Amino acid sequence: MELKKLNQKNELELNSIISNFFHQPVDCQKSVKFLSDKRNIIYACAEDENVVAYVLGYQLPRIDNGNDMLYIHHVCVSAEYRRKGIAKKLLNMALEYAQKENLHYVYLITQTDNLPARRLYESCNGYNHPKNKELYYWYFSAKGLNND
Repeated sequence: MELKKLNQKNELELNSIISNFFHQPVDCQKSVKFLSDKRNIIYACAEDENVVAYVLGYQLPRIDNGNDMLYIHHVCVSAEYRRKGIAKKLLNMALEYAQKENLHYVYLITQTDNLPARRLYESCNGYNHPKNKELYYWYFSAKGLNND
């Protein structure tokens, strides 16, 4: 298995993520555009070109004079590859990127009852900020709470 940061040359791997994890048809133009934006960060674990796990993040600018931040949107591992340390390795790669780029901080959101995810994040020295307890959504597409 190969762990790597995806770039413009990894369209097949991104398409594997879209097919295998989202179960959606691939829009090749959208894939190319996504990979060409350096603010989109994807670390993936692949067997050949079949991605079995990935961490997706977005580097976000700040309005003040502080350095950018990294929002981790997905930490996903195929069921048969869970509990093998892959998610921790990929997440640590993203955290190392953030340190190397001198980002101000990294954050992610998870469900309170997702104990395996919370244990993973804590094992990577993440912590649950005491003031961030509520999360609100505004959906503007046909997808809603059941499809994100």
